[in-house]
Amino acid sequence: MKLKGTLFTAGVAMLLCAVPGAPAAQAAAASVGLLGGTCSPSLYFTQAGGAAVAVNASVSCSSSIDYLQVDVQLRRDGSAVASNVCGTTSWSVSCDAGVACQSGSYQASAQFQAYSTSGYGDYATYTTPAYTVTC
Repeated sequence: MKLKGTLFTAGVAMLLCAVPGAPAAQAAAASVGLLGGTCSPSLYFTQAGGAAVAVNASVSCSSSIDYLQVDVQLRRDGSAVASNVCGTTSWSVSCDAGVACQSGSYQASAQFQAYSTSGYGDYATYTTPAYTVTC
């Protein structure tokens, strides 16, 4: 398999905040090219406090990709506490990861992967800034 990719670090992370009190949205590329197609990835906290801390990673592509996969991971104080992998042969996929709330510094990352049946692969990685949660 031939694999290429683009890494977006916390400085240019995409964080769309759906939670009151969550950090302000971070600017990033509105779209990313995966296997020559245009895709729109997002990574955001869906819950931050109360009973849980959870994130959602999703991507939608405007052209056909043979297989689309999202790997999402949630870390607390630098250690992985939740992860999930979701894949589809459709043009979009969404993936959630979450954990029972414990106070700490949370950060999420997601790798958006595209594969073709001819053996080519492409990916982009997004990471949120650290977010302090008090439970």
